[in-house]
Amino acid sequence: MDNSSTSLLKVAQTSGLLSERITSMLLVLNWSVLSATIAVFGIAANIINIIVFIKMGVRESVNLSLLCLSLSDLGSLVVLAWISVMSNPLFTSLDLPFIPTDMIMFSGSWIWICFVRPAGVITAFVTMERCLCIITPLRVHRIFTPKKTAICLAAAFFLVLLSLLPVHAYVNFSPIFDVRKNKTLLGIVYLDNADAIEQFVMITGVIVTAGSVLCVSVFSAVLIHALIQRRRKWKCSKNRGTSQTPENTRTQSKDVQVAKMILLVAAVFLITFMPNGAMFLAIELVHEFFPGRAYYNLFNVCISSSQVLQGINSSINILLYIKMGSKFRRTARALFLSPKRTQPNLY
Repeated sequence: MDNSSTSLLKVAQTSGLLSERITSMLLVLNWSVLSATIAVFGIAANIINIIVFIKMGVRESVNLSLLCLSLSDLGSLVVLAWISVMSNPLFTSLDLPFIPTDMIMFSGSWIWICFVRPAGVITAFVTMERCLCIITPLRVHRIFTPKKTAICLAAAFFLVLLSLLPVHAYVNFSPIFDVRKNKTLLGIVYLDNADAIEQFVMITGVIVTAGSVLCVSVFSAVLIHALIQRRRKWKCSKNRGTSQTPENTRTQSKDVQVAKMILLVAAVFLITFMPNGAMFLAIELVHEFFPGRAYYNLFNVCISSSQVLQGINSSINILLYIKMGSKFRRTARALFLSPKRTQPNLY
């Protein structure tokens, strides 16, 4: 192998900031234990989400957006389950023809990103939609029709996927010599054009990640302010003795409840997504913090921890929908309970 083709294994022989033993223990904990548990729960939860949203219908843009979010979450959790299988000690102890960590990176982590990044974009979109629904309730339904929403979300997924395709232009899965096992195994090899394409992939990753976090933060803050203002107006109208029709009251109450649910979804997203953004920033600032370089062990531990947090984000939404969404709750009850046991819900 020439000097221009750098394998992950060559540079990663140095322990960097973490020893091989500690790294192995942390990866087993994150990938084989936590990720596996979260993935099993999350896959079941998102399948339920998808069925319920299809039953509810997609005539409202928020339902369509949350359906797409559940599909994206389901994809990321399926990949996370695959990563947990490949990282299991029972699997890695076999006489495999490839380096397990390289295979996880090549067939797991990058594909996982293809689902996680669109989930961030969808969260930003649905937060913006709810924000405008509270600020301009009469115009939002003309702006965000189901057709326009579907086009926007499909375009966002396509563009994010397009930004990740160059990854396969600077890496290859080829035979390399593993000095620890004293045999040739399949592993990741960086090609001659790695530096130029790597910069493009990293920059687009930072833009998408930071943009999603920024948009969700801004729209969440505006939405909170709009909800506070609406509550003040309601108190003022109540003090003046003016009243609204029961239909308007129910509609506004529904919009506020959905907005609060979206705020909780956004809050969970921000808490679990921040470490992922910090990791991309570290990649840009610390040259050795990257696959195939001196801090490869630390990089693996960080990305496994990030995947655990993202798995939580992808799995926990069903609890928020059940707690805050009355229509979701009624539809879910109808799916799993017999008609005799299903209680009517007037709200």
